[in-house]
Amino acid sequence: MATNARAEWKPEQQSSTVSVYMVSGAAHKAIDFMTNVFNAQVVCKMMSDDNTSVRHASLRIDDTTVMISDGCKDYPPFPVWMHIYVEDVDKTYELALSKGAESVHGPRDEFYGDRVSTVKDPAGNTWWIATHKFTPKCLPSGNKECKVDATV
Repeated sequence: MATNARAEWKPEQQSSTVSVYMVSGAAHKAIDFMTNVFNAQVVCKMMSDDNTSVRHASLRIDDTTVMISDGCKDYPPFPVWMHIYVEDVDKTYELALSKGAESVHGPRDEFYGDRVSTVKDPAGNTWWIATHKFTPKCLPSGNKECKVDATV
């Protein structure tokens, strides 16, 4: 069962109960991107014996732990899609582009209350960067789904 209290069964530096584990073809590029764009803090980083690949790294972005390694034969690399909330999506989008990201789409307001942009980082991962602006008014639908009132 998940709780907010620090659990003895989690490493001390592990803040989130569920974490992303990225297996990358260019972990160093992804780490540089996360530190430069999202102010990620490297908690630990273990390199291969020949110092050419990341065997394991843990980064903290706000309250979330992101783990990453370079791929190998048993664990081949694959790009991931990530969603991150930031204070200012427009500034973060511009910063991401200046750090080598490719634009998928620029910042735009979405019906569900977020202002969102999407970029592909230099390691090939896609990031949805968002700032929450408002909570949409939902209309009763008779089930657990929400029908958004488009007039909001």
